[in-house]
Amino acid sequence: KYIHVLKKIACYRNKIINYRQGTETDLSEVLQTDRVFTNVSKGQFANKSDLQKAFQTKDEESICKIILLEGQVQISDLEREAQYENMSREIATMICTKCVNPTSCRPYTQLQIRNAMKDAEFVVHPTKNVKQQFLDCVKLLKKKGVIEIERAKMELGVFLLLLSDEDHDITDLLHDKRNECIKQLREAGVTHFAKEEEQKQHQLETQIIFQIDPSLYRAVDSTMKDIINKNERVNLTIRLEIIKQVVTMEGDAQMDHEIERKEKVKIIDHEVSQQRIQQQQQQSKEESDADGANEDGIAATTRDIENVAIVSDDEVDKNSDTDDLENSMSAKNKKKKKNRAAAAAAAAAAAAADDTTSTRQSNKKATKKSKKAKRREKEEAMERTERKETEQKRLEERRKLQQRTEIDDDDNNDNAITAAETTNTSNNSAETKSCNTCGGTFESQAQYRLHFRSDWHRYNVKLKMKGCAPVSEREFLLCDSDAFFESF
Repeated sequence: KYIHVLKKIACYRNKIINYRQGTETDLSEVLQTDRVFTNVSKGQFANKSDLQKAFQTKDEESICKIILLEGQVQISDLEREAQYENMSREIATMICTKCVNPTSCRPYTQLQIRNAMKDAEFVVHPTKNVKQQFLDCVKLLKKKGVIEIERAKMELGVFLLLLSDEDHDITDLLHDKRNECIKQLREAGVTHFAKEEEQKQHQLETQIIFQIDPSLYRAVDSTMKDIINKNERVNLTIRLEIIKQVVTMEGDAQMDHEIERKEKVKIIDHEVSQQRIQQQQQQSKEESDADGANEDGIAATTRDIENVAIVSDDEVDKNSDTDDLENSMSAKNKKKKKNRAAAAAAAAAAAAADDTTSTRQSNKKATKKSKKAKRREKEEAMERTERKETEQKRLEERRKLQQRTEIDDDDNNDNAITAAETTNTSNNSAETKSCNTCGGTFESQAQYRLHFRSDWHRYNVKLKMKGCAPVSEREFLLCDSDAFFESF
């Protein structure tokens, strides 16, 4: 700790990692100077006695090696900000290359991803792996719903090749093996298979083309290895190949296709919303039926309790008529039994009432939740309709603008030609410069600079210093300049 805190060296930051990894061995390429400091910014060197106490040596070169290997690198605020910026840019570029919009299957721009990262409040970790941070950022964007995003699918192919066609059953074996591979791939989670028309089929060769999420690649690879290991025939080879690392929609987006795609998405959203409404209606019906059943059960229990009380009263009256000769103790016992039966009936009725109240409260809460969900769905539907209307308005405005531009192309071309001529004249007038001493005008900057080196300008400067009027360029050329300079 004493070494790391108090003793410092001045070195190149980009060379420290290379030295610690062993790729750089020359200290002169790593160190700015071979001296040891106590304060680099103030230029204070360490004493020999302090170095002897701390490192048990006075050789500064060996001390520099120890500090390079075991010391801590001090980073300024600007360097730290640059490191964070570079790491966030790497994460954004990785998301742009490996993720797409699920509806259009097209990648986002880096600016859109950076803005989404800010909206999702994603924090860059300086020491964490960039790939792991990329996966965490994609999960966070999905969770918060800032943008619609998912990992781009991979396109893989399984190729089955027969090395010989001597047996007649080999083609059947190839077909059965293909079906077996498709079955096991479906069990591994593969759902998107290419059509049979797009797959090349041959008597001795066949292929299976499919798309998967990158997270399923290891499972698919392990299943294919199991199939290859189980294959005992030598004349049949099976291999798994990556056709495309990232599957995206290529080419320019056409307006008609985009409109059709958006209409399909609208239809799907409408169907999903209708299904949700139907499910909520069914739930509300079931809850109302359950409330009616609970009320019927409560009424039946109260009727049973009343009947039991009436029967017990009749039995008591009969026993009292037949047993007039019994003593007062037996009468007291009978009254106690009657009171107990009535208390038990009242307790049962209270418990049933509590159950009904609890069920009613739970049903009320469920209905409240369903009402809130309905309100949210209505709001979402209103927002969608507003978005659709705005998009339609934009499309109509674009079409109108295109028609107007087609009509006004000829007029614009004529106006552009006249404007270009006027701008050329104005630029020429703006570029011309004049000399205050000689009074001449110059069209370019180079001519203007050469004028100050000419004899004509020097002669006028001398005339100006003597209080004489300057001469023009024509007058200067008519005269002998050497005679003028000799006179001065």
